Amino acid sequence: MHIDNLVPMKQEDGVTIYKTGPVYFATASAGKVLADHTHKDAETLWIISGEGKIEIGSNTTEFKGPCVINIPSDQYHKFLAKTEVKFIYKYE
Repeated sequence: MHIDNLVPMKQEDGVTIYKTGPVYFATASAGKVLADHTHKDAETLWIISGEGKIEIGSNTTEFKGPCVINIPSDQYHKFLAKTEVKFIYKYE
């Protein structure tokens, strides 16, 4: 058996991202806002734990993990972590 530690590929301002194959594992500290942005591809977020709010286009929804959030391609979205949030995400 062999166990490898996950090594962060990015750490800044309350967000840590780990590349884990075709998906990413990330943590966002309480109060962290991932500002309005878009992706050319659809994005799926699997919220493992934590609470927050997500704005997709003109819709705002509160979430509590565990849950899944699907974001269509080319949609402005903003993520606000109310508590520490652990999540996995990928682009379609």
